[in-house]
Amino acid sequence: MGVPSFLLGGSRVVALVAMSAGVLAVAGCGTGAWPSNAGTSTSLPPTATTPNIAATAGACGLLTPAEVIAATGAEVGRVSYLGDGCVWERTQDGSDPVLNLQTTTTQDGDIATTFARRRAELADPTQNPGIGQASFVVSGIPGAVDWVQDGKMFDLRIMDSGPGVDRNAAALTLAQQASARVGQS
Repeated sequence: MGVPSFLLGGSRVVALVAMSAGVLAVAGCGTGAWPSNAGTSTSLPPTATTPNIAATAGACGLLTPAEVIAATGAEVGRVSYLGDGCVWERTQDGSDPVLNLQTTTTQDGDIATTFARRRAELADPTQNPGIGQASFVVSGIPGAVDWVQDGKMFDLRIMDSGPGVDRNAAALTLAQQASARVGQS
């Protein structure tokens, strides 16, 4: 199909192209969403990531950033929800996790069976932390404690710490603090 002859005049082609570009540009305005194949570059200035340091619901409500800092010796600049858990992160962009606390509920299967299996596979038999209804320190992973309480399984892992921090002692302290708040958040 050819271009109609009346559109081939010099200024008409330029005007038509300019008008078409304008219509296409305006057509995308106000939709509120970028196409999924849009490039990563944009003319808009980058915005700073706002820290979510006040996250207090669910697992994020079981520990404060100050408690995580005191136990781990690592700064916390952001707290992020992650599924049924929470991650306390050193940087505001979430690229440097300090602590991860995940919860598993009865919707995820039989908690008692899951916990017993994990305990048999992972428990350090020399340590009995006495947190929740049942708990254990994970063997071979410094700073890892699992416990069961109120029908949930909790999995606490220190991912980063300051120099000279005993990660097992820090994890036990944080697990005790979190356990004391289970059912309150």
